[in-house]
Amino acid sequence: MMKNTWPILIAVVFALVARADLTLVQEIEDHTGDANGAKEQVTLYVSGPRLRLDKGQTMSSIILNDRKVTYSILHETRQYVQMSHELFKGLGQSLGMAANAAAQANALLRVEPTDQRETIGGRPCRLVRVRDASGALTELWVTRDAAELDALLSEFKSLMDFGLPAVSGALDQHPELKGVPMRVTEYEGVNVVRRSTIKSFDRTKITPGLFEIPAGYEEIKVPALPSPGAPRNADAP
Repeated sequence: MMKNTWPILIAVVFALVARADLTLVQEIEDHTGDANGAKEQVTLYVSGPRLRLDKGQTMSSIILNDRKVTYSILHETRQYVQMSHELFKGLGQSLGMAANAAAQANALLRVEPTDQRETIGGRPCRLVRVRDASGALTELWVTRDAAELDALLSEFKSLMDFGLPAVSGALDQHPELKGVPMRVTEYEGVNVVRRSTIKSFDRTKITPGLFEIPAGYEEIKVPALPSPGAPRNADAP
């Protein structure tokens, strides 16, 4: 149940709570299949209501809450897709249901705080081990020494606005997890499956142009989808 969820939650949480400009760099190591420990850098930029997420050099997502629009950008083909947030809300309902189902499994989690400590990214962290119902282990090195922490803890429940009420309750149920997870390591048995590490926080002012579509990129038009709950046209294929 835990697989792949924590790196996503890190990004979502910071996207919600950031007030000043924030650049967060995260390194993800993949040990599944033939990946053999391949590393990928994910960079998150937040400036007020604007967010950009870069996955390596190939893909970017730009979320503009002030314009109610999101862009998915493919750098290799110099193309992008535009989606309005009205449509996004409908898609988000399905995503929210899946995330809530995972979060509700917290009732079956075993959270094991430890006294082990390590400094990661210049921040003191404490190791917390989490085991799901199957016994699969996830290790989190959590710091409470971050300028973003107060906002993180006070506004985490705003995830409910995105259809994720069970996620917001997870921290109430497991206060040992409260903080910023600087490193998350997922295991299958004794083998590492994936490791995500936050490498840096940066509060430097972000150039507004970073949240615009690069010049020369072509828009990919996608077929219009019905609004959530709208009656389906019987003549539609």
